[in-house]
Amino acid sequence: SKMAKDLDLLALRLRVQHIQTAMKEIRHHLLNMSRQANAIEPPPSTTPEETPKGEKIVLLSRDFKDAESLPDEVKAFVDRTQCKVVRHTLCLRYSNFTYEEVVREHLPKGIDVPSSFETIGHVAHLNLRGSQLPYRLVIAKVMQDKYPQIKTVLTKVGTIQNTFRVFSMEVLSDAVGGEVPRIA
Repeated sequence: SKMAKDLDLLALRLRVQHIQTAMKEIRHHLLNMSRQANAIEPPPSTTPEETPKGEKIVLLSRDFKDAESLPDEVKAFVDRTQCKVVRHTLCLRYSNFTYEEVVREHLPKGIDVPSSFETIGHVAHLNLRGSQLPYRLVIAKVMQDKYPQIKTVLTKVGTIQNTFRVFSMEVLSDAVGGEVPRIA
């Protein structure tokens, strides 16, 4: 399933020439979320006076619930630049979330997200635990989605039982098709 989440945030609507100053002066009070820019285009509005040309929206941290909760540093910036404090709904979609966030959403509580794996070219090799095995196909699909260089995902099956340390593997996902490279 694809993930979606709406965040109701405070934001600053300001002239484009103040963006760089905002990024420097109030950087610790911005949203600062991975895979999401802090400065975005304003949403289309019904009347031109609501969205003057040359303005952008700068997203503030989720910690702020209203204008009164803004730190003095941000309030001073607002006064100096004559920008407006506005509410903005940020629509987060699957592409905004990391591998770990997506997998965590699909695993039951108490089951760890597989965070380490070996790669050889476009092949990723996971060592999944027993509790993770029922979710192996979801884990592999998300891994391919979030790490575009990975085309094939494998996991070890069983244990090593000979002196040459050869073990069986299961192909969880193979976007390349055809023969999977042999790994010893």
